[in-house]
Amino acid sequence: MAKTIIAIDSTKLNVLQLCARKYNWVFNGTFSPLSKPDYLERGDLMHKMLAPYYVMRRYRSRWAQNNRTHEDIVKICLRIGEHFAIKMQLHPDDVQDTMYQFGEYCKHYEHDGWDRILAVEQPGSFVLYEDDKLCIIYDMKPDLVLQLDNGIIPVDHKTAKQRKEPSRLANQFIGYCYGLGGNNIVVNKIGFQKTLKPNERFQRYTLSYPDDVLQEWKDNTTWWIRQLLCYIEEDYWPANFTSCDKWAGCVFANVCIKERIARDFELKRSFEVSGTWDVGRGL
Repeated sequence: MAKTIIAIDSTKLNVLQLCARKYNWVFNGTFSPLSKPDYLERGDLMHKMLAPYYVMRRYRSRWAQNNRTHEDIVKICLRIGEHFAIKMQLHPDDVQDTMYQFGEYCKHYEHDGWDRILAVEQPGSFVLYEDDKLCIIYDMKPDLVLQLDNGIIPVDHKTAKQRKEPSRLANQFIGYCYGLGGNNIVVNKIGFQKTLKPNERFQRYTLSYPDDVLQEWKDNTTWWIRQLLCYIEEDYWPANFTSCDKWAGCVFANVCIKERIARDFELKRSFEVSGTWDVGRGL
């Protein structure tokens, strides 16, 4: 019998653990909303500027010989942001606010010592689990990977309008640590609170995970993938109604409430087919 090979990443794993029906519609049907929420668009725009900023920070030692200053680099990244913002659905005020916060962030952390940069938004994969019948490949794309004095550290950028500490039980954070063979990750929070000073809205949290927690996450993820294979084999994707109103609410709630015979029509009317999900898409 041929070995089953299946790829997973933190986004797929999160949705799988929320609701099998949603997983089927998002990753098998590739349905996505016709428009993105503003908070996701703002985060995307910030990432579009942070990525080239840290790529150029990687070669900071060469700036002087090319007559470049830190201010020049920031201006280049802002122009890149303007280019991508044209294609987004963000209100112009939100675009300007995001770009302002990016400039303030760069000014605040200009001399933070994050110069030994190993990777910027570079996709990677590793074998999470393998036996005679099953191989699980885990895909990831950390925003940043640094070489610090205490080892190789992944960094994840998060934008927010509210002050809130990151969850230590996030699949994304634990997966980065497991994949890079370390125990620590930095969550780089970029706040949009206009009433706070830069040192209050720009905060960096170091999360640490004991080896046993990492191993348990691996075992737990493997169980969920075996559950996913059952859904695939039976072609049955049960709804988890306890997840429908979590956070901002499920985008498919208005589909699930319809009679089964009407759901295909509602999906095609309210969503677009976005193409196969790929953690490295867009690079």
